Amino acid sequence: MSAANNAYLFGGTASLPIRIEGEVKLDSYPALFLSEYGDKIKEKFYIDELLVIDDQQGNKAFLGMVKDIPGSLNYRMHATKRQFKQQLVPSDINQPYIVMNDAGLNTLAFTSDVLDYKVQFDVFFAKYSYKSAYYVNTSSYGLEYRKNEGSGYGPWQLVNQGYIPEKEVRNEISNTVYFTDNLGLNGGTTVEFRGITVNEEGEFRTESTVVKLTDKPIQLTYDGDRAQNSCVLANDSNNMDTYWIATRNILANGTTIIYTDANRGGVAPAGFYSNKEFWCKVEGDQGKVIMLGNCSTTGVLPQEFGYELYNSNRVAAEVNLSYALGAVSAFIYQNPSDTKWYKDYTNVSYPIFTNLAEDGFYGLAIRKNTGGGLPTEPNYGSILKVTDGFRGEKYEFPFPINEI
Repeated sequence: MSAANNAYLFGGTASLPIRIEGEVKLDSYPALFLSEYGDKIKEKFYIDELLVIDDQQGNKAFLGMVKDIPGSLNYRMHATKRQFKQQLVPSDINQPYIVMNDAGLNTLAFTSDVLDYKVQFDVFFAKYSYKSAYYVNTSSYGLEYRKNEGSGYGPWQLVNQGYIPEKEVRNEISNTVYFTDNLGLNGGTTVEFRGITVNEEGEFRTESTVVKLTDKPIQLTYDGDRAQNSCVLANDSNNMDTYWIATRNILANGTTIIYTDANRGGVAPAGFYSNKEFWCKVEGDQGKVIMLGNCSTTGVLPQEFGYELYNSNRVAAEVNLSYALGAVSAFIYQNPSDTKWYKDYTNVSYPIFTNLAEDGFYGLAIRKNTGGGLPTEPNYGSILKVTDGFRGEKYEFPFPINEI
C-alpha cells in the first residue's frame, strides 16, 4: 500500500503540472501538513527540503525534495519512479534538488548499519535494526549473505525475518546463519553479508561487511600415554585447554587436524585428547586424528565369551559339546564400538580389537556328572553363533531357546 488520498491536498486531486518539450504532461501531488507529522516531516520521509505551496486561502501543502546525490541516504530511500523529472537548483548553493512526484511520502524501508556481528567456524550472526516506511508495509527484512570458498563468491542467500507493518520498527535483531556443510569451511572461507528490507517501493540494502570464518574452538584434555587418562582428566574443567579444529566435529580418518592456536601456528602433539564424552588419538607431528573412542566404554573390559570347542556347523557343535570336558580353552571379545566379536583384544593405552572371529558356533559345556570318564548323560551349556563378526544367536543346548 502507499499514502492514502487524504494525505494529499484536496484528496489528491490537486497537482503541480509541468510541461517539458518532447515529454508528456507530468504531475506532482502536494501533501498536506498533517498534525501527526509534527515537525519531523524531513526525518519521517527522508527529505532534504520542502517546496511549500500556499494559496493564501488556508490551503497549504508541500512537495518533498531530495538532493541529487545518488549515494546519499535520502536519495536511496526513494524509488526512481517517484522522481519528478524537473529539478530545482537554488542559485545560492548550486545544488540540484529532485522533486518527488508523491511529495516524498512513499519510501523504502530502512536498515541500519551493522550493529554487531560475531563469526565462528560454522555459525555467524549479525545484528541490525529495521524501520518500516511510514505508509508502506515491509514485506520482508533480514540478512543477505554469500560465501567465497576460494573460487569466487556464490549466490546471495536470504535470512528472512518476516513482516513489519507500516510505521513500526524492529530494534537490534540478530540474524543467525548456521552452515550445514563441512566442505570449504576450512578457516579460509570468507563470508560477505548485508542487511536488507523489502517493500513495494523497492529493496534497501546496507553496505556489505566481509569476514573470514575462524577455525572451531574446542576444549580438550591431554595425556601422552593413555586414552583412559585423558578421559579421567576431563572430569575437572581446570585440566581443559582450548584447541582449534577445521571440521565441525572431530573425524578419525586423518581429516581432522587439531591446532594449538586460532591462527594455525602449531599443531597438537601426539597423544590422547578428551572432552569427557569421547577421546581421540593424535599420531605423528602433523596433529592428525587417527582414532576415536567413547570415554564411557574405554577402560572397561569388553564383553567376553569363553568357549571350549569351535565348530563351523551347529549340529557338530552340539554333538561335540555334549561329551566335552566343560573347560574354557579360549575367548572371543565383543568390541563395544562396532559390536562385533574378535579373537584378540589388548588394552595397553587404548582398546584394540583384531582378527574377527570366524563364522561358526562357539560353545561351552557344563558336565552333568562329576565322575571320571565319559558322562552318563549329555552335557548342557551355551552356544554362541557368530556371522560376519556379529552375534546372531545364543542358546542353550541340547534344547534351543530364544534368538537374542
